[in-house]
Amino acid sequence: MTAMTSIVYYTGIISLALIVSPTLTHAQTSFSPAQKALAHFNKYKPIIEKKNRSIVENPKIAVGDIDGDGKDDCIISFIMTSKDGGNAIIGTGAAIYLNTDRI
Repeated sequence: MTAMTSIVYYTGIISLALIVSPTLTHAQTSFSPAQKALAHFNKYKPIIEKKNRSIVENPKIAVGDIDGDGKDDCIISFIMTSKDGGNAIIGTGAAIYLNTDRI
């Protein structure tokens, strides 16, 4: 293989990689009920904190079919600690997110 042939060959492979890679990365992103539920929860979290005069900590996500429709739903459980500091748990809570397939 001559130097010019090598350059053309590798340029073609690099061009192909640049064309194909955005398609592959786009195909890998999919709807995730857990990520969507956590995004909604994080928007609502300041309201919970203000209402309870606390800090919402340690949200845990449980995924499963809650309403029997065959779609993954989510429960986010959390604890609330004092805004004044310390490590006392002053409350607990949970938010239920039913999957309606809407993004």
